[in-house]
Amino acid sequence: MSLIKTLKLIASVHGIGYQPLMRDVLGRFARAEMSDLLRQLEDQKNFEATLADEDSPAAKQLKRKRA
Repeated sequence: MSLIKTLKLIASVHGIGYQPLMRDVLGRFARAEMSDLLRQLEDQKNFEATLADEDSPAAKQLKRKRA
């Protein structure tokens, strides 16, 4: 079954049109992706802050690997 047919079937089961279902699906995807991207950026900032602290275990380990 094609993706379009599957989505139309799901929409009909929920008693809504195909296009409102697509807006909902795309909205959910976009929110989840944005949340994931923001989490990754926060993790990167935290990692960089940890490395900037020369006394942190992570910074010390990185220095040992570079030496």
